[in-house]
Amino acid sequence: TIQHRFSIQDDGSVISQDVIYVVGGFINVKQAFCANRSCGPADGYKLALDDVWMSSDGGVTWIQIKKAFGNSSDAFIGRGNHKAVVVEDRLIIFGGETFNPVARHTTYFNDVWQVSLPTEPCCEGCVTNVSCLPNDSDWNMLTSNAEWHERSGHTVVYEPPSSNNAFRHRVYLMGGKDATDIFSDVWTWSLDPDEEWINDIVQLETTNSSENQASDAFVSVVSPLSKLKRYHLPLVGTDGQLSKFTPHVRNS
Repeated sequence: TIQHRFSIQDDGSVISQDVIYVVGGFINVKQAFCANRSCGPADGYKLALDDVWMSSDGGVTWIQIKKAFGNSSDAFIGRGNHKAVVVEDRLIIFGGETFNPVARHTTYFNDVWQVSLPTEPCCEGCVTNVSCLPNDSDWNMLTSNAEWHERSGHTVVYEPPSSNNAFRHRVYLMGGKDATDIFSDVWTWSLDPDEEWINDIVQLETTNSSENQASDAFVSVVSPLSKLKRYHLPLVGTDGQLSKFTPHVRNS
C-alpha cells in the first residue's frame, strides 16, 4: 500500500514523498535435512512473516521498519493474504491468515491493527531519517475480534471524506474466504475504534439447489467478466444514516 507525504517549507516550496509499505506475507521454507537425517516435507512449508518494509524511492531501496519474528504474546502475528490501507497518518491492517508448520494448520484472523506513520517526508537531504520511522510502540491492535468473520483474500477499500458521505472516513471490507467458506458479504466501518462495523450486504445463503451461489458471488482475478458487479457507494440520508448498497450487474 502507498502513502503520500508532503510538507510546505517556509519559502513556499513543497516537498513530497510517496512511500510504499510491504507488510508480512508468506515465504516457502525448504527443510531437507536435520543434522544427519532428512526431515520436513519434501516441497517445504510456508512460513508467515510479521516484518514490515518501506521504500520512498519507488522500490529501488528498502528500509525495514519492523523486525521479523516478534516473540511478544501481544505482538502483531505474521500473516499473509491480509489487506492494508493508509489513511492519513495511519497504516491499518485487516485480517488475513497464518500457518503453523508443526501442526500443519491454518488460522484465520478478523483482527484490525493500526500503525502510526509520519505525515511529512522523513528525510534530511532526501536521506531517510531513521528517528522518525515507526517503532514497536506505534503498533496497536484496535480489535482482536471484529464483527465480520475471520477471513483472508478479502478486499478493503478506503473512501475519503467528501460531500457524498457527510465528510466521513469510511472503509469497505468485501468477500474473502476461510477453510470452508467463500464470503460474499460487505461491511462498512467509520475508522472509529469505538464504533462497530455495519453489515451492508449479508452473506448469501448456500442451499443444496444452489451450492455454487456463494462462490459465484465472489469475484476474483480469474472470474469471467459476466460475474463482474458494480456497486454504488451508499450516500448519507436525511436521518444521518448510511443508505444500503444497490448492486448493478454489468452486462459487458
